[in-house]
Amino acid sequence: RPSRLESVDLQLVKGEGWDTEFEMRYEFTKVVNVCNSETRRTIEFLKQGKIIAVAGIANPDNFFDMLRDLKIDFDTVLFPDHHRFTQQDFDSIEQEDIPLVMTEKDAVKCRGFARENWWYLPIDITVSEQFVTNLTDAISGLQQSRACL
Repeated sequence: RPSRLESVDLQLVKGEGWDTEFEMRYEFTKVVNVCNSETRRTIEFLKQGKIIAVAGIANPDNFFDMLRDLKIDFDTVLFPDHHRFTQQDFDSIEQEDIPLVMTEKDAVKCRGFARENWWYLPIDITVSEQFVTNLTDAISGLQQSRACL
């Protein structure tokens, strides 16, 4: 609730904030293989040609917009939010020579039948040093006030 915001010490928002808010940024630096999470590539890997972007999340436009912002050429395949993926869902869209990319949330549901050319895009979040300092100070203050009880 917006009224609740008046009682919080810190606000962390996606995108540019106001005076009392700190901005968090999403960074996309790598893709991870769905079959083997030890296999990773830089984002440049996705720029080598057209890919297939799959999303079964509530706001798929955020995922697709992010791919566009990264200058990645892709075709979209949409599924409903919380879709229970099966191999059959991919039979008509999968092509061996074209990488398939999805969100990390969707990749978890596909690990049991994923193919070698399936990747997911993990989100790395960065926050300002000032936010970390303020959060650490707030936690320290809570710990000190509890110690006095």
